[in-house]
Amino acid sequence: VPPPPTVGTVGANPASLSAAGGTTTLTTTVTNATSCTYAVTPSLSGFPTTVSCASGTATATANIPANSTEKAVSYDFSLSATGPGGTTGSSTPASVTEAAVPPTAGPVNANKNSIGSSGATVLLSTTVSNASTCTYSVTPAISGFSGGTSCSAGAADLTVSIPANSGTSPVDYSFSLSATGPGGTVTSSSPATVAQPATWPLTFTSANPVEPPPVDYETISCPTSGFCAAGDANAGNVIIYTSSAGWGTATALPSAGPIQSVSCASSSLCIASDGSNNLWSYSGSTWQEDTSPSGTTPIAGIACSSGPFCMVVDTNGDVYTTTDASTWTAQTPLPPGEVNGLSCPSSSSCLALVAIVSSTGTATFTLDSWSSAGGWTGGPSLPSSEIPQYGGFSCASSSLCVLETYNS
Repeated sequence: VPPPPTVGTVGANPASLSAAGGTTTLTTTVTNATSCTYAVTPSLSGFPTTVSCASGTATATANIPANSTEKAVSYDFSLSATGPGGTTGSSTPASVTEAAVPPTAGPVNANKNSIGSSGATVLLSTTVSNASTCTYSVTPAISGFSGGTSCSAGAADLTVSIPANSGTSPVDYSFSLSATGPGGTVTSSSPATVAQPATWPLTFTSANPVEPPPVDYETISCPTSGFCAAGDANAGNVIIYTSSAGWGTATALPSAGPIQSVSCASSSLCIASDGSNNLWSYSGSTWQEDTSPSGTTPIAGIACSSGPFCMVVDTNGDVYTTTDASTWTAQTPLPPGEVNGLSCPSSSSCLALVAIVSSTGTATFTLDSWSSAGGWTGGPSLPSSEIPQYGGFSCASSSLCVLETYNS
């Protein structure tokens, strides 16, 4: 009597596949067999399949389609061998595991992208797929924040209470989401940002008059709590304040018209302009007239910050910076437009309020930003309801500016 076939352990290479599917090769050693049949559970196209195995090896290829579910799928391959002595089944099948579809998470949205310094409740939301657990995270940290939320239905919503900002610096909260499912963990494609201004840190006391009319000090710069410089809009006068001596005596700048702008980087570096091509600098004890880097082109704006650092923009949009008021470096020019305000919260960041006037005389105001690394970038436009005349413009940071207009 012919001996029955023998069947070894079914092997599969590879034994694991991604959710995209792929091809695996099945190999089994047999004896006393002329034909072999592979079967699979769950079913696959092309199976069962019969292959020759008289050589002692049964080889077949399985094409596993992509997994469209959020659960891993395991395919079990078995072999039966037939020969003159009968039919024998494999003792141990091969298992090929296909991963679950990985989760996806869209951008995080916040129903409020800016809130007041007193705090607020914000609703976060995003869409997910193939996820069973979702967790929001926030930077900087919020005390007591718990970001876990249900998301098995395809949406992840969370209500967050943002506390009051008692500090003197604004806070930008960044919320992101991680979604976890059988196919792994992913992070939201983009976070949501909620901006919160600082608490106004100042209290005002009764005014300390500088000089009686007709002087009109409309421009002032205070780089520290103990030093200020102010310019007279009726004449070419400047005056210095120190905490130790109070307001000093006005200094008439030579050849100066009404002072349009004064800005100080420190108590030893201030720059003043009368709106022409004239510049004056303060070195800590005296004012002196300087050569304007703009040549004969009138100055449109001056802004200084600690560093020391000062920027000058002329009416052509040409930009110059300095650290000592004597050596100027040309920077990338502003895009075309009329500069109506300039502020530099740091030596690497400045912002300009630029008016673009159409052929019909209509002005559109934009807030353009400058960085020492990248030059100028166009920014948002002011609401069309604003009157195109301003009373003051200042930025505490690259993301917080205040503009006073004549109708507000």
